[in-house]
Amino acid sequence: MLQDGHGYLWITSTRGLLRFDPSTNEYTTFTRDDGLLDNTFSYNSAYQDKNGRMYFGTMSGLVTFYPSDILENTFNSPVYFTGFQINGREYFVNTDGSPSFKSLLATDQIRLKYNQSSFSIDFVSPTYTSPNLTRYKYKMDGSDPDWVLISGNRKVYYTNLSPGGYKFRVLSSTDGITWSNEESILNIRISPPLWLSVPAYILYILITVTIGYMLISFYLKKEALEHQRKIDIIESNKEKEILNAKINFFTNITHEVRTPLTLIKGPLDRIIKSGINNSHNTEENLSIIKKNTDRLLNLTNQLLDFRKTEKEKFKLNFIKTDLYELIESTYNLFLPFSEEKMISVHFNSPVHYYNLAVDREAITKILSNLLSNALKFAESKVDIYLEPETEKDNIIRIRVNNDGKMIPGELSEKIFEPFYQIDFDKPGEKGTGLGLSLARSLAELHNGKLFLDTSVRNLNSFVLELTKHQAESISSTLKESEGSIQGEIPEFEIFGSLENSSPNILLVEDEIEMGKFIAREISGDYNVILTYNSEEALKALKKYNITLIVSDVIMPVTNGYELCRKIKSDIEFSHIPVILLTATIHLNARIEGLDSGADAYIEKPFSTELLIAQIQNLIKNRSLDRQNFVTSPLTHFKSVALNKTDEEFLRKLNAVLMDNISENDLRVEKIADIMGISVSTLYRKVKALTELNAVEYIKLARLKKAAALLS
Repeated sequence: MLQDGHGYLWITSTRGLLRFDPSTNEYTTFTRDDGLLDNTFSYNSAYQDKNGRMYFGTMSGLVTFYPSDILENTFNSPVYFTGFQINGREYFVNTDGSPSFKSLLATDQIRLKYNQSSFSIDFVSPTYTSPNLTRYKYKMDGSDPDWVLISGNRKVYYTNLSPGGYKFRVLSSTDGITWSNEESILNIRISPPLWLSVPAYILYILITVTIGYMLISFYLKKEALEHQRKIDIIESNKEKEILNAKINFFTNITHEVRTPLTLIKGPLDRIIKSGINNSHNTEENLSIIKKNTDRLLNLTNQLLDFRKTEKEKFKLNFIKTDLYELIESTYNLFLPFSEEKMISVHFNSPVHYYNLAVDREAITKILSNLLSNALKFAESKVDIYLEPETEKDNIIRIRVNNDGKMIPGELSEKIFEPFYQIDFDKPGEKGTGLGLSLARSLAELHNGKLFLDTSVRNLNSFVLELTKHQAESISSTLKESEGSIQGEIPEFEIFGSLENSSPNILLVEDEIEMGKFIAREISGDYNVILTYNSEEALKALKKYNITLIVSDVIMPVTNGYELCRKIKSDIEFSHIPVILLTATIHLNARIEGLDSGADAYIEKPFSTELLIAQIQNLIKNRSLDRQNFVTSPLTHFKSVALNKTDEEFLRKLNAVLMDNISENDLRVEKIADIMGISVSTLYRKVKALTELNAVEYIKLARLKKAAALLS
């Protein structure tokens, strides 16, 4: 390896002499085609004299030259395209399927079909001095990222090019350093298939837009249908709600009518049976009849008033009225009732005379309904306030507050809807669900408002707002209607003596008068524990030894069906027979009563003699079943089981006894422990079902087992 004065390195090899430029990392190869004697140089045979002349030994002799005498090639001939093959087949000008109507020497543009994307190109540079030294580099714009260098081969191949435009460029060089100044260019365009052409894309866009439009239209139509469906569901639910409210209303009306009728019929039966002069309860029975007749009349009047306001078939007559005196007179009507219930009622007003044009009867009805509701649900006090107008507004307000159970804020408007009633646990305090609706309608006929003021804390505050000046062109056909008022509700009452041997009957009736009437009628033969709701009934069950239960069905919070289910599913009380009383007479009600586990079902109005006969029959049948079980050695324990709960209890008990029948000293405590119940529950349950104590039952079970083995 030698270095000349220009910094070039001259390197010998077996393939020629290389001139390497370290500054550019480019090299030029000289071979026999450039005048060398041989391409193969001898090892370690290079020499340079002081004049710069270089000597190299080859296999064919000595080569010597001055590096400066080596001239650069300044001429590179152009490149010409000589052939074009498509899918391996040569195409000629103007032949079938030819990509061009001109020779490749006369055109720079070729158009191909989509199925002609695999092709090859031939080209040549006509160099006559040293054709073997000619080199080429090419690049296909759109396909090749860089220039591709080739030497001997003058054919390039492309396979499966994508549709589009391409530019094939090629250059030539005879020394590998200096390339031709002008590129030879061949523009190639591959047409897309019909389904990828511009018209096809336009069609695709149109189809996409059409489908999109149809989908959007379908979605919007679906949304509209869904919206309409939701509206229909809301309307349907509203109709169902109204229908259910009306059904509940008529059910309550039926109950309201049947209960007074029963209370009228019962005393009349007693008076007829015993004779007027012979019955010491005649006066009390007649009082019950009168009170319940008035109750029916008030109920009828309230229904008629509601119907009139609903149809708007009347006008109010406004007259100058002392509003203070009107409120005070209505307030005085309710004082006896408030004293009975031990509820303090106060009327507060900054003035003792207030003249206002109102319809007296309508305002009286509004106040009566508000006071009646307040006294029904108050715990200890009711306050009435008259608030005259102020300088800020022209509104007179009458406010009625009570300290009863708070009405939820979300129900502040619901309570004014017809037929709606809040299910507070207030036995005996029932109505039609029309009072507040009627009161609001009358207030609106006065161009006023009636609402529940939810801003008042810890009190239910109903506010009646009236304007200072009322129109005087309205006449009225309303008749006076006062809300029905019921007496104080005792928490607990016992009829008879619990110390005697008579069976104890638990009576559950939320109507006070009905409860007392039934209790008096059956207390001649039984001890009666009277309760007024389901919670008190469950407490009485745990406190007293109950033989039979008589329960009303329609009661607040927990009705008779639910009470019966609780009793029949409780192992301690499931053996107790239950008689349900109801004013609902349709078949589904009977089915629900029987499904709840009731032993008998009596409809209101009913004869107390029928009730007493039913009680006697159930108790007698229970006694006969127990007696037969004890006296007959082969009678199965199922005969004394009233329901599945009792049957399961006796099945477990007998299984424990049979598993341990060989133990002579089988203790009750062990049996109770195995069954997972207390000893007291075991004793009480066995006694109730068989009239035997637990020890006696163990002996009886062994005797029955022995009798079965002998048979």
